Amino acid sequence: MGDVFILGVVLPVVAHEAIWGEKGDHARAERSVTKDAPAVLDYLESQVPAKGFIFGEIGLADISIAVFFRNAAWARFTVDAARWPKTAALVARALDHPALAQLAAVRERPDGRQFRRPVRHPRRGRGAPITPVTMNGITPKWGIAE
Repeated sequence: MGDVFILGVVLPVVAHEAIWGEKGDHARAERSVTKDAPAVLDYLESQVPAKGFIFGEIGLADISIAVFFRNAAWARFTVDAARWPKTAALVARALDHPALAQLAAVRERPDGRQFRRPVRHPRRGRGAPITPVTMNGITPKWGIAE
């Protein structure tokens, strides 16, 4: 799921444009959405429950699935509920659960979009725990060794 939704959709569209100011690879994102994502969603649809959570109460299995779709939503990707109703419902239930819903106020703007740089001060105002200093500077980097 990480390869499909994070590396295939979020990174080429959201991260390249919003963080690094580079032209996004929309062709890669389109391939991920039209070719790779349906295989993942078909599998999930065959495995997730129609109601409730995977192991009864919400747990790591549910959360680990839902967060990929929350991130993909920043690239305007949503699960087609008509084609994958159980998966769409599970994702909605998990994201609406208080364990995840409270994070939305920290990570998102009131209009539902993610914060762009600089993010430290808006997140502090929404109750996020913020370190007193930013490590490695304020300029976005591909990795810590850069």
